[in-house]
Amino acid sequence: MWYKLTKDEVLKELKVDPEHGLSEEEVRERKKIYGENRIPEKKSKSFLKIFLNQFKEFLTVVLLTATLISFLLGETKDAVAILLIVMINAILGSFQEYKAEKTLESLKSYVSPKAKVVRDGKILEVNIEDLVPGDLVLIEEGEKIPADLRLIETNNLQVDESILTGESVPVRKDADFITQEDITLGDQINMGFKGTTVITGKGKGVVVGTGLNTALGDIAKILSEMEEEPTPLQKDLERLGKQLTYVILSLVAILLFIGIIQGREFFDMFLTAVSLAVAAIPEGLPTVITILLALGVQEMAKRKAIVRKLSAVEALGATSVICTDKTGTLTENKMDLVKVVLPYGKLIDKSNYQENKEEIKEILETAFLASSVRITHDGNYIGDALDVAIYKNFKEIYGEIGENLIKIDEIPFDSARKRVSVLYKDLVRSKYRLCIKGAGEEILKRSTYYKDRDTLRLISDEDKKRFIEIQDSLSKEGLRVLAIAKREIDNIIDKEEWEEELIFLGFIAFIDPLREGVKEAIEKCKEAGIRPIIVTGDYLLTAKKIAEDLGIDVNNGTLYTGLDLQKQDLNGLDWNSVVLFSRVLPEQKMNIVKELKERGEIVAMTGDGVNDAPALKMADIGVGMGLRGTDVAKEASDLVLLDDSFATIVRAVEEGRRIFDNIRKVTYYLLSCNFSEIWVVSLSVFLGYPLPLTPIELLWINLVTDGFPALALGVEPPERDIMSRKPRKINEGIINRQMWKNIVIDGILMGVIGFVLFIMGVNKNVNTGRTMAFTGIVFSQIFQALRLSLKRRKNFFKEIFSNEYLSLAVFFSILLQILVIFTPWGIRFFNLERLNMEEFLLVLLLSLIPLYMLIGEKIYEKIFKRSINL
Repeated sequence: MWYKLTKDEVLKELKVDPEHGLSEEEVRERKKIYGENRIPEKKSKSFLKIFLNQFKEFLTVVLLTATLISFLLGETKDAVAILLIVMINAILGSFQEYKAEKTLESLKSYVSPKAKVVRDGKILEVNIEDLVPGDLVLIEEGEKIPADLRLIETNNLQVDESILTGESVPVRKDADFITQEDITLGDQINMGFKGTTVITGKGKGVVVGTGLNTALGDIAKILSEMEEEPTPLQKDLERLGKQLTYVILSLVAILLFIGIIQGREFFDMFLTAVSLAVAAIPEGLPTVITILLALGVQEMAKRKAIVRKLSAVEALGATSVICTDKTGTLTENKMDLVKVVLPYGKLIDKSNYQENKEEIKEILETAFLASSVRITHDGNYIGDALDVAIYKNFKEIYGEIGENLIKIDEIPFDSARKRVSVLYKDLVRSKYRLCIKGAGEEILKRSTYYKDRDTLRLISDEDKKRFIEIQDSLSKEGLRVLAIAKREIDNIIDKEEWEEELIFLGFIAFIDPLREGVKEAIEKCKEAGIRPIIVTGDYLLTAKKIAEDLGIDVNNGTLYTGLDLQKQDLNGLDWNSVVLFSRVLPEQKMNIVKELKERGEIVAMTGDGVNDAPALKMADIGVGMGLRGTDVAKEASDLVLLDDSFATIVRAVEEGRRIFDNIRKVTYYLLSCNFSEIWVVSLSVFLGYPLPLTPIELLWINLVTDGFPALALGVEPPERDIMSRKPRKINEGIINRQMWKNIVIDGILMGVIGFVLFIMGVNKNVNTGRTMAFTGIVFSQIFQALRLSLKRRKNFFKEIFSNEYLSLAVFFSILLQILVIFTPWGIRFFNLERLNMEEFLLVLLLSLIPLYMLIGEKIYEKIFKRSINL
C-alpha cells in the first residue's frame, strides 16, 4: 500500500535518488524484471481465422454443398473447377481483410505517447512503455498519468480519475498526505493512477506500478481496447449490400423458377443461380472499402495527419468550414522576443538589447522568473514557445541568474486568468518577490504603480489608456504582446491577495512567422468552397494582421471578439461572413462550433488544450495538435496533426475527398459489372436461349474483374479539379439517384454486349457463343474500370496510365483471360471453343463500348461545357 508510506520511505523502498532518478543501467535491469509498461490488447485475428470466416457466408456454403453434390454425381471436372475458384476467391478475400486489419493496426505506432522523466539527473522524454518502477516522472496540465505514481511534489495538481472511480469532479492531490487506514482509490490523494488525466497544475511522482500491476491493470478486461466500430460509411455499405442481396436473390429465384418451368436441367440451373448470386452480390464491398479507408489513412499519416477515427475520413471530404487557431497552426510557434517597451515610452529592438542591457534587465529578469522551461540533456528546451523565447534571450544577454532566489509557489496560467504569477524568496534581501506576466488588460487592471526609470509613479487612467495604445500599435504589426509586472512583499500572504498593487514594468513583444505553405493552403480552401475562420485567444489587431498577411479578406468579412460572444445573442451574429474570432476562451469555441453546425456547415475545429476537448468532440472533425497539444485534446480529436500546421489540415481534406471519390468509383464499378452478369443471364433465360455463362465462368468473371481492377480504382490519384469543387453534402449517400440510373444503364449495356456476342457465336455452336459472351463480359468490365478512371481526367489520352496500379490490373486481367481462351488447359478447364481471329476482334470491338462512351461523353462536355457525373 504505497499511499501509507511517506515520500522518503517510498524512495528508499524503490532505491531511487529524488534528484537524479534512476540510471540507464538500473532502468534496463528493472525492465527485465517488470517488463513493459503496457496493458495487453485484444489479439488481432490470425490469417487462418480470417480465411475460415470466408466460408461462413450463406451463398458460399450453398455453392460448396452444390459442388459436393456435383462431385457425387460424377461431374468431377466441374466440381473441382468450382472448388478451385471458390478457394482462390477465399484466399484473395482473406489477404484483403488481413491487409486492412494490419494497416489499421500499424497506424497506432504513429502516435507513441511520451512521458517526461528524470534519469541520471537529466530531464528526458521517453515512451511510456519504457517506464519502470522507481522512475521519477514529471506531469502537468493536459497530460495522462503514464503509470501508477506515489506523488512526491504537487503544485495545484488536480486529476480527473473518472475512468477509474466514475467520479467526474477532479481530485486535488497532495504529496504530503499520509494515512495508515485502508482507503479507496478516490481517497488516495498522494497517488496518481495510470490512464487518469491532469486537469490543472503540475507534479512529480515516483513510479510504483506499471502495466498490469496498476489500478488500470486490475480492470484491464473492461478497459482494454474494444472492437473498432464500423464507420457511418461502412454501415451505409452494409445496408446497401443487404438491400442488393434481397433484390438479387429474388431475381435469381425468379430465373431459377422460369428455368425449371422451361424444362432446363434442375441441377445445372440451380448451380448457375447460386453462382450468379455469388458473382452478383457485392459481399466483398465493405472489406474493399475498409482497405481503401485504411490505405488512405496510412497515406494521411505519411503527410503528418493521423486519423484516430475512420469516420473522420468521410467527414473530411465534406468539410465546409475550418475553424483554426492562430499560434502554431497558421504561424510557426517559434517565437522570438524582438521588442521591449518600457513604461516611459522607450522602445528597444532586439538589435539594441546589449547596448541597453541594464535598462531592460528588470523587465526581462521578471519575465524570466515568471516563465517555466525545462532543458533536456541534449540542450533542447521544453516549454511554452513564449517562455522558451524569454529564456533564450535572457541567457544570451545575462547568462545564468543568481542563486539568491528560491521559488516558493505559483498560480499557473489558465485561459480565464490570462496571466501567471510566481512567488520567490530573495535570500539576500529577506523579502518575497512576485513576478507576473500575461495579457496587458489583466495586468494593468491590477497595477497601482509603474516604473519611470528609477522612479515609482502612481498609474492613472490616462497612463493605462496610453499603455493600451502602445500594446495595440505593437499588435497591429502582427506581434504577440505580453505585459510584465512585479510586486515586493515583506511576508507571505494568501494567494488571493498576491496580485494587488502591482508595479507595471512594460511590454515585451514577440514575432511568430507565418508557416510555410499556409498562405497557399488558405487559397486552396477558398477554391474548394471551404471557409477558413481564425479562432484565437490572441488580440484582435494581432490576429487581424496575420489574417491579412494570409490573404483573408478582413475588410469585407466580419470580425468578433470573445466579448461579443458573451454580450450578443449568437443568432444575431453574421455567421455567413465571419472570418475571425479573437480573445476567445476555449469554452466559447464549443458555442462557435454549435452555431456553425446548426447552420448546416460541416466543421473542422483545431484545439490543443484541456478546455478545447468539448469543442473538439462537438466538431464534425476535431483536429488535435500533435506537437503542442495535451493528451486530453488529442484523445478528443478525430485527427491529430504531427506538425500542427494548417496546411496539413487542407492536405487531409484533399485526401478525404480523394478517398470518397474512389469509394464511389469502386462501388459504381462493382454494381454496374455485377448487374451486367444478371442482365446477360436474364435475357437468355427469358428469351428461351441456352445459358450464356456456366457457373465456373460466372465465378471466374467475379474473380478476375472484382478483384484487382476494383482495388486499383480505389487508389486512384486525386483528380485535377478535386479542390475546385464545392464540398459535398454529408447526408449524400455513396450512390445518388443519378448514379443509380447510370449504373443500371451501364449494367444493361454490358449485359447486352455479352448477349449479342452469345447470339452471334451460338449460330456456330453453344460453346463458341459462351466463349464470346464470357470474354466479352470480362473485357467490357475491365474497360469499364478504365473508363471510370479516365472519366474526369482533362486529357484522358495523355493520362491513360496516370494510375499505374490500374494499368497493371488491366494488363494482368486481360492477360489472364487471353490465357484462358487461347491455351489448351484453359479451353479444357472452362469447356470453351477456340476463337478465330475474326471472332476475337469482334469480341474486342464490342467490349470496347465503355471506352467509346467515354469519348462520346468528352465530346458532349466540350460542346455543351457540362460535366457528366458518374
